[in-house]
Amino acid sequence: MSRRIRLSAWTRTGCYTCKRRHKKCDGQKPRCLACTRLNLDCVQSDVFCAVPAGRAPSRRKRAIPQAAPFKSSPPVDRPGSRGPTPLHDQAGEGEEERLTLSRLPSTYRPKGFHFDISQPECWLFQYYVERLSGLLVNAIGHENPLQSLIVPRVLSSPLLLRTVCAVSALHRSSYAQDGGTMFQTEATGYYVRALSDLREHVPLLHGKDNSGLLQTVLLSSIFLCKYEIIKDGVTNWRRHLKGIESFCQLLGGDGSAAPMPDVMEFAQSFITYHKGIASLTEQGASVMHPDETARDASHDAFVDTPSQNSVLQPVDPYMGFSKCLIVLLRRVMGLLNLNSDGGEILPLVALELQHILVLLSRRNWTAEHFLIPKGMTQETIARLVHVSRAYENAVHACLHSVIEELSAREGAEQEVWEGLRAMLPVGKEAALTGCIDDIRLVPCDSPEEAGLLPVLFIVACETDSPEQMMTVLQRVTVLEAHVGLGNIRYAAALLREVWSRRMQLQQWHGWRGLLATTNWDLIIT
Repeated sequence: MSRRIRLSAWTRTGCYTCKRRHKKCDGQKPRCLACTRLNLDCVQSDVFCAVPAGRAPSRRKRAIPQAAPFKSSPPVDRPGSRGPTPLHDQAGEGEEERLTLSRLPSTYRPKGFHFDISQPECWLFQYYVERLSGLLVNAIGHENPLQSLIVPRVLSSPLLLRTVCAVSALHRSSYAQDGGTMFQTEATGYYVRALSDLREHVPLLHGKDNSGLLQTVLLSSIFLCKYEIIKDGVTNWRRHLKGIESFCQLLGGDGSAAPMPDVMEFAQSFITYHKGIASLTEQGASVMHPDETARDASHDAFVDTPSQNSVLQPVDPYMGFSKCLIVLLRRVMGLLNLNSDGGEILPLVALELQHILVLLSRRNWTAEHFLIPKGMTQETIARLVHVSRAYENAVHACLHSVIEELSAREGAEQEVWEGLRAMLPVGKEAALTGCIDDIRLVPCDSPEEAGLLPVLFIVACETDSPEQMMTVLQRVTVLEAHVGLGNIRYAAALLREVWSRRMQLQQWHGWRGLLATTNWDLIIT
């Protein structure tokens, strides 16, 4: 009698390759141990691809949705890999909604949609909840603001749902094995309809008791901005960001922001983060005044004396512990555009440099200065500390770079600029090495990994070490595969070009000139 082979049931965890072989998977990414040992293509799957254990095949009666499921960590350049299976087992009406909402914390689990929703929209919303909402923020605890703020409002707003679907479809297209044409077409359709709806909503904002509409318009505008980041559409991204900032200023001026403090706080965080990081790759980064620095980084972070800084700060969803450092980074880049009105620029640079160094010396980005949210693990806190240390060293490296560029541009006596450089407490090489050391301590595919792109960009543009450059390029490549944003892909291509020129021309640091030839067409948020 032949031996009967006992196969494992399919479960909700593990890679698709082990599921297809009915083998137990350890769930490691991007390759599990079983696939590594057998030299198999490890096709990562997700909760939508899995068939629940114990479900009889005869229950598969419903038609599959138009959108194919996604892969959490897609393989790179593996043409022979098989894709995951379609979404099955939709046993009855309303099952799609239950699949999506059952994993949300009960504190903001909604009751149901207040309008008709199509099957593709439901799947894209599910993709957003399960996958994308965790990728688009860098520091989360028990609650993710991209779920707690967005999900309840999506259920009553077709406009917000369309913007979420546009972002989800566009992000999903980067993982499609056929090039994602279908998802790109869907994303464009949702984006165009959302813009049309937004124009129709704007004239209705001037009435009374319209707090819900104001929140919807503001959050929808933020998602349109996120769409352009994923698409790497710099021109429209800048327009959306400027519109969001103007809208927030308008709401704050007439008191309309009072009924929605959580939404306004999230919007201000979004603006501060993107303006700070954009200063690295913008032509003519605006000069920040001290009052603007205090406002953007919160008054408690930049008070006049260190002893006054006794109020714990909330952990920022985009910047984690690094909010003050990102604001300072924008202030550092503003040194390149100081206006002396025809006089000597050196005294202005020296005065501003002293202010920046005083703020750096307060070190208000360590964990003890923050109110740790409920549910944030010690591992997450440790990773956020490493990210903030990397930003601290990146600010020091940028200070050296700015002084070098100003000295070459102004043509003053080099001894004077050397005196400014001597004021810096950390050397450039030591700062770049510190960045690399802390970057290595942030695990790949962790939620905080996406926040490393600006630091990686700074190291790649400023280092002269081939070892450091190779480390950065490898990490950016991994980041591109894990996060799937179009701007990361373009940033990686630019960094390869930077290093190619540096290999040909020793000590070449003209990356800003190279970026200018592309009309400063780069987003690294």
